[in-house]
Amino acid sequence: MARVTIIDIAREAGKSYTTVSRALSDHPRISLATKERIRETAARLGYSPNMMARSLVERRTHTIGLIATELSNPVRSELIEALRKQVCASGYQLLVSGYQDEDELSSRIRDMMGRQVDGLIVGKIAGALEEKDFWPDLESALKQDIALVAFSRATSSHIDCLCIDYIAMARTLTEHFIHQHGFRSIWYLGVDSRTVRQRGYFAAMRAAGLDSAKRQFLLPALGMQTARDAICELMQREKKPEAILCHNDIIAIGVMNGLRKCGYRVPEDIAVAGIDNHQISSFFNPALTTVGIAPERVAEAMMNLLEARLGGKNQSPAVAVHLPFETYFRESCGCCPNNE
Repeated sequence: MARVTIIDIAREAGKSYTTVSRALSDHPRISLATKERIRETAARLGYSPNMMARSLVERRTHTIGLIATELSNPVRSELIEALRKQVCASGYQLLVSGYQDEDELSSRIRDMMGRQVDGLIVGKIAGALEEKDFWPDLESALKQDIALVAFSRATSSHIDCLCIDYIAMARTLTEHFIHQHGFRSIWYLGVDSRTVRQRGYFAAMRAAGLDSAKRQFLLPALGMQTARDAICELMQREKKPEAILCHNDIIAIGVMNGLRKCGYRVPEDIAVAGIDNHQISSFFNPALTTVGIAPERVAEAMMNLLEARLGGKNQSPAVAVHLPFETYFRESCGCCPNNE
């Protein structure tokens, strides 16, 4: 069956091509009655607009690109879905691409530019963007009037940044262990010594005069099973800690499962906390103490920054938006249920 065109609608409705085109674009010079009649005709014939033709006319593709790490991480999936809803509500479509490290990021940025996205969100990035090897690609995107937002811990005098303070998150939970529960032997279980979350752990331990040497343990990979197997091995060769701060909630849930398997109770024998506030964290038994920012808030902030720049309509200096996080003190650290 041939694709229905504006010419077909015009013939069926007894109107000119120009009138139909303007009616479907909600032109103010076309009466409401005519618009309704033409829309009814279009729906009856099964018409769908040619987005490629529309893009050529408007010089916009109505697409937003997202380039991010750890796409398999459930927390990232929650953010992508929240962002998809925000993007669609604004009349755009979302294109998603992943990368492993910054060496790969340049090609991903060029890919998105080749697809002529109207806006681009890039993360997770830390440090000054202008000093990165991929900066020339971001600079090229800026020259093409592509709205840009970087998220995580990036800084820039040219690109808007959405900042998330993972150092403060980890420090807050470590201080909670120390000051609210009186713990002194606290482990940090992570995946990469280059990530910043453990810096918050170390800062809190130093401030309290506690020893953190040889209490940071790195896993070979992210994942619940990896964390479960690793904690069982650690408990066989290390002195039992009072509490464990985990890099994220996925690791924390694996740790709690492993501790139970090894005969330890959480929180009676060992307290556990994670970072990110994954939606499953409050449903686990015991409910997981964690910290994070709702993905809907992150997605809304991303889209607000983009919409202010789309089409080059805002040439004001770059801004940095710092999103406050929320803490959720639950049973896994020894706190009473708060009936969220």
